[in-house]
Amino acid sequence: FAGFFAWDEPLPTDEYLNAIANYAEWYKGVYADKEVPFMVNLNPSYSSLFNGSTEYGTLDYTTYPEYIKAYCDIVLSKFDGTSIQKFLSVDTYPIKSDGTLRENFLYDMAVLKAYAMESEAHMQVILQACGYGEGYDVAPTEEQLRLQLYTALAFGADNVAWYEYAPTSETIDAPLDLEGNPTDVYNSLQTVNNELATFGSLYKNYTWNGVIMSSPSKGFFGYGADAQYNAYQKVKDESVVQEYLLSASDTQSFSSISGSGSNYIVSVMQDKEGAEGFVAVNYSAIKDNKTLKLTFKANEQGNYAIYKNGTMETVEIGTSGYTL
Repeated sequence: FAGFFAWDEPLPTDEYLNAIANYAEWYKGVYADKEVPFMVNLNPSYSSLFNGSTEYGTLDYTTYPEYIKAYCDIVLSKFDGTSIQKFLSVDTYPIKSDGTLRENFLYDMAVLKAYAMESEAHMQVILQACGYGEGYDVAPTEEQLRLQLYTALAFGADNVAWYEYAPTSETIDAPLDLEGNPTDVYNSLQTVNNELATFGSLYKNYTWNGVIMSSPSKGFFGYGADAQYNAYQKVKDESVVQEYLLSASDTQSFSSISGSGSNYIVSVMQDKEGAEGFVAVNYSAIKDNKTLKLTFKANEQGNYAIYKNGTMETVEIGTSGYTL
């Protein structure tokens, strides 16, 4: 037994959300005192539902934040005061065939995490492990898989899954072929997942407080430059995520965090003893082949454990700084 299938990507209407809420009431009646998950995967923000589509008639929630908030208010609130684990989940696939990144990827992460924090829910992100559809019909490389994973972690994801494992008529170059044999994508995905395994249990000891983002200019990079600028601006302009947009001055550890050569994202986390942790990402199209130099200047001298490509090393960081 693996679970019940209730719905996937419900429409942003009261009819759909109330139907799931009714199911949630039944679920609560059976499992209220058990630590079992309740997860319905939601639509990403680039769905036509939030971009003027009339295909599904009148919608009650026409913006992405309205949709996510309505799901939290109508469905997830049913589990308040119970032992049931609330999950806020979305599948969002950013890797385009031309090597650039979909603009909405960061926005989906930011909005989902903001409402997960507000609703005390676990954030789950389903990432792209295969090619699919026009404009996205190339399987991600190892670097593109890694980019997705670390970006999700930088936005405080509690759960990460990959779409998809075995091929269907809709997908291209999945981790397994039609005979069930591992492909090159499988090997790349295995490498990235094994890297995560080296620090995953440590990561889970931390609570996400927010994220530090660079401020790219239009035309900063050759490929998809404006798309990357727009991706950052879309997050920074969204009111529901404002309280989670931080700077080095919001940390206890560093007086400054600065980058050159590429765009960056750095999460700010804290464990139960108050110690801080950070996830740093070189966020740029792999096609650009840009190296990020990220410099951390500490408020006082100290030792830090750094995990990179599955390997841990201890470094000393002081007021003069340390560059990754």
